[in-house]
Amino acid sequence: MTNVTFREDVTVGKEEGNPVDTALTFAAGTPMELTYSFPFYRFSYTYDVLGKHEHATLGLGLVLQIRDASIRFKALDDTKGLFVSQNVGLVPALAIYSSYEFPFGLRLSADIAGSYASSSFFNGADFDFTGSILDASLRMGYTVKDELELFGNLRFFGGTAEGTSDAETSWSVSSYNYTKNNIAALTVSVGALWSM
Repeated sequence: MTNVTFREDVTVGKEEGNPVDTALTFAAGTPMELTYSFPFYRFSYTYDVLGKHEHATLGLGLVLQIRDASIRFKALDDTKGLFVSQNVGLVPALAIYSSYEFPFGLRLSADIAGSYASSSFFNGADFDFTGSILDASLRMGYTVKDELELFGNLRFFGGTAEGTSDAETSWSVSSYNYTKNNIAALTVSVGALWSM
């Protein structure tokens, strides 16, 4: 979320060919609150190809991610109300899960999901794009007692998007329909897991 003051008139929600006028214009000088969010829900399935191995697991499978790109425009003085643009889509990916537990209580595991696509076929649009996602988590745990495990976790989340849209919606289009976005985040966490 960020607060800005528009330097020029900004129209959002105008769609070419739509018989219903959903456009909303914020005048130059209007103090604004702009919010962009990208929540997602993920469903994963992996199959253990090692079968009945006592200390090791290697799962291969698929992920279906439901993402919702949401952009909110709100005038701080509430004169124009609120405009929200929602774009829900499906993102398929491949998944790998592996773990190995040593006899002395140390356990190593990795949980990875990712995809790369470079075709309009994947998003149902009539324009080409290139996109990728990668969510990788590496974990190390040590069993202190039967009920208590101490762990450390390193997680990387990143993605890219690049392409030129033929769409003429003005809520996100600037002078050009070309867009290029990159995100990369790394988190480190430690904790304890108590099993009852």
